[in-house]
Amino acid sequence: MKNINIVVVGKSGSGKSTLINAVLGKETAEAGVGAPVTRTTQSFDGEEIPLTLYDTVGIELDEDKRWESINNVEKLVRNSSLEGGTDNHIHIMWYCVNSMGKRFEPPEADLISRFEKEHDVPVFIVLTQCVSQKPADELSQTIKDMVSDANVIKVLSEDFETDTAVVPSFGIDELLKSSIENLQGHMARAAKRGLENKAAEARKYVKGFSAGAFVTGFTPIPFSDAPLLVAEQIGMITAISVIFDLPFSKSVIAQIASSIGAPVAASFVGRTIVSNALKFIPGIGTLAGGAISAVTATAITAAVGELYIRVLMSICRDLSSEELLDSDTVLERVRDFIDNNSKKKRGKKTW
Repeated sequence: MKNINIVVVGKSGSGKSTLINAVLGKETAEAGVGAPVTRTTQSFDGEEIPLTLYDTVGIELDEDKRWESINNVEKLVRNSSLEGGTDNHIHIMWYCVNSMGKRFEPPEADLISRFEKEHDVPVFIVLTQCVSQKPADELSQTIKDMVSDANVIKVLSEDFETDTAVVPSFGIDELLKSSIENLQGHMARAAKRGLENKAAEARKYVKGFSAGAFVTGFTPIPFSDAPLLVAEQIGMITAISVIFDLPFSKSVIAQIASSIGAPVAASFVGRTIVSNALKFIPGIGTLAGGAISAVTATAITAAVGELYIRVLMSICRDLSSEELLDSDTVLERVRDFIDNNSKKKRGKKTW
């Protein structure tokens, strides 16, 4: 990921703009006291760090205005998810709560849960204006009681001067560090879920092509089913590749099919010879040979499909997306995977 996009949300006067200025190290977002300052959603890019912060309109007490603000944030999140590449997505929400207000309301808890569950956006609850430790700790505990597994970070965005002393700013570095670490874990879990979903979808195609291979294997003419079976497997590997977002050429697909299909078919060679020999015998021999051949064709196709899915899952876990799109890398990993499995299964008849 080249850039992290964070949307900053909260009630009017919660310290959103001041927080953004502190994070970016310069006066970018207009901040103020009293009436709402931010009138529309604005984005600010970091100069020294790959970060974009979105300052949003404050959530007002008036219900209509509150929902208008929430809908605008949801629209921003949805639209960003439709843009190509994860670099454009909203990755994190910082929900600001002014600790001096000493209040956190149920609608705020519902909003945070909604974004985490419906939009899959991790939320950090940022307690701003944490001048006094005790009230901030009490409010933090209240929030944790209302929001399960809440990520609460206490910050003081800028030095706070009292009549007798100056309370130095703190918490910005912790907020950034915790956000990045959480995002890394979140994206890893999301990638795993996405990979498992792709594998599940691919296995549906494997079942369909295996059923087709069963019909192909019943061909009564001895050895005539081999070219048809190869065509079935090429079609299946093409479908699986598309599911895993691999736009391979026909020649690469054919090489992959050959690399996987040959050793798998070799493990069934005895059964294949018997079934085709039986097809030379008219009547019952043809029927028996067709039945054995059909079952064998189904097993081979299913094994080829499952093996290719496992190879792709292994690659997806280990390699970056740029390497994944390199057909040479995939072919190399396919051959390595086959070689390693051959060594493990030496002496066994089937995969």
